[in-house]
Amino acid sequence: MAAISEEEVKLYDRQIRIWGMEAQRRMRNSRVCIVALQGTAVETIKNLVLAGVGELVILDEEKTTTRDLETNYFLTAADIGRGRAKASAIQIRDLNPNVKVTTDVTPVMEKDGSFFSGFDVVVCCDCSYKICAHVNKGCRANSTAEKSHVFFASYSLGFDSFFYEDVGPEFEYKVKGNVEEGIQPTIETVKGIPFEDIVSNLSFSSLERSLCQYKVPKANGGMKWHSLRRTLRRHKRLASSAGVLLKARKAGFDKPDEKKLSEIRKEMGFPEGAESSLSDEDLKKCAKHNGICLAPVLSIIGGILAQEALKVISHNAKPIDNTILFDVLHGAAEIRFTAGRTGKREAAPSVGQKRKIREVIDLL
Repeated sequence: MAAISEEEVKLYDRQIRIWGMEAQRRMRNSRVCIVALQGTAVETIKNLVLAGVGELVILDEEKTTTRDLETNYFLTAADIGRGRAKASAIQIRDLNPNVKVTTDVTPVMEKDGSFFSGFDVVVCCDCSYKICAHVNKGCRANSTAEKSHVFFASYSLGFDSFFYEDVGPEFEYKVKGNVEEGIQPTIETVKGIPFEDIVSNLSFSSLERSLCQYKVPKANGGMKWHSLRRTLRRHKRLASSAGVLLKARKAGFDKPDEKKLSEIRKEMGFPEGAESSLSDEDLKKCAKHNGICLAPVLSIIGGILAQEALKVISHNAKPIDNTILFDVLHGAAEIRFTAGRTGKREAAPSVGQKRKIREVIDLL
């Protein structure tokens, strides 16, 4: 593992004081791959590069269009028609010369699983379900507790946005706590109590399995599986919209219209009418906003995604469990566990519980 130079210590001094030298060293030696330079990609890249990851690979074969200029501040009008990844990389390198930035224009589906298992983190941005499932499978193939290949899939829905996280079949992380007292440090408890590193383990399901099943706590302890259809019927509008959209993409419809979404809503068992968690008006907005990117929304969800990526790279905190949905119009976000995991379970937000976005950021 390469050592951090004195210049880097000075550059990253403030964040080293927060998460420690070992975490910064892990970041310094990490490899991150961004699949498709769209959606939350730009904000995620900015935050990861400034934090000091070791290498960033942008996997994108598309050319720059006028629409890219709306949310990608690494591009200018002069870049229209040029390769989107290569044109952006010029400005990205200027953010932090210590980070190695490379581009790859090979189509994603031509990459085998071994390519993605060479990264600590892979982020798919507004990609089709086929691409996400292919990348997720590659990340999980060679993941171990000590060397994980964490997968993220993020989507933009206009005023809404969400991302899904899979840390793999095995993931080991550390938290500060006191085993004897059974508590973790807070402002109220940190004084006078010795804290130490507590190693914990997690196991997440793949994206494919998460769309078919849902694991919830039993009243008497343990876990039980529920279908996604059953649980989403009890969820609020945003979670329902995200679930229907992912189901549509899994069925091969990357840009589903209102009619197709209505069919999928019926297949998933949602009640119809204004009182439904997914009304006709909600479906209309979902179809209209699918793929539309608003810079303010992307800056928030991209920042959270980058912070989560840094957490799993450093193994220095508990990952989210395992989906964040952000509703900008209501200033609220939801954390949902949409896939089963093992290991000691901490108290999770109740199904349908919403948190203000500031509270979500504080939790991370």
